[in-house]
Amino acid sequence: MKKFRKVLERRYSEREKLWQGGFTLIELMIVLAVILALISLYLTRVGKGTDKKNAAAIMRTMEKAASAMEAYKADIGVYPDSLSELWDKNAVASAVQPFWKGQYMEMPAAITSDGKNIADKSIAGVTYLPVKVTSSGGGSGNCANAGQIAANNVNGVDYTIKITGVPSATAEVIVEQIGSKICRADNTSDTTDMYYAVDETF
Repeated sequence: MKKFRKVLERRYSEREKLWQGGFTLIELMIVLAVILALISLYLTRVGKGTDKKNAAAIMRTMEKAASAMEAYKADIGVYPDSLSELWDKNAVASAVQPFWKGQYMEMPAAITSDGKNIADKSIAGVTYLPVKVTSSGGGSGNCANAGQIAANNVNGVDYTIKITGVPSATAEVIVEQIGSKICRADNTSDTTDMYYAVDETF
């Protein structure tokens, strides 16, 4: 019995020493703060990577559509009223159907509910449609410098691809990449509309 009691006392003594040598509350808080800072840095990097990926996808789509619009105009003489005219001859006015030599682009994986324009399949809420912009900013919603887009063109008119519902962080990346050829409508909201000049001359 005495032997058993000595073993228990020894074990208790060892545990007490371990507890006394443990971390203080301040040390634990410092470790926790470092871990949280590292998680924050990681999430910021992941977010930036997503924004760059989304921006690249949007730029690919709008450049593909812009190129198709130019080819359409070369055949028909005017830009399309809807992007569906680039892949669907039935969407084109009957008077100009004989000049249509499409498809100018493949039908996208996702289209808007009216069937007339492109919906982004991977970025919810983002759509693409053709919009005419004037040097007074007409047709551009509240795009602050849309007038500047059109100012360099004959009669102050420009044809653009309007991209709606672009996440703001993604829009920033696009503006960095393209510069003055694209107009951002709003710098304060979570999402913004953008106007990509199709026939602008710089």
